[in-house]
Amino acid sequence: MRKIKFRGISKETGEKVFGYYLKSGDDDQIFDGEYFHSVKPESVAQLIGLDSECAEVYEGDWLVEKSGINWRVGREFSHWQESTLKKINFA
Repeated sequence: MRKIKFRGISKETGEKVFGYYLKSGDDDQIFDGEYFHSVKPESVAQLIGLDSECAEVYEGDWLVEKSGINWRVGREFSHWQESTLKKINFA
């Protein structure tokens, strides 16, 4: 079963927060199970899977193939062979 989870950067602390995404008027928020965090809209990304080392991969993350080819994860690239890709950078 696919887990619906989002990541965003808190407007208040500048740190990454993880959880459920919602939009309240003009405010983008992530609820982490305890608190609602206002996040920068451009930083919101959805969890799309795990890499070959079981690290969470979100839209916009960079991955590298064993052959050395780099991929940026986005809506047009949402499925891959998990055993061949490793996350190298966070968006």
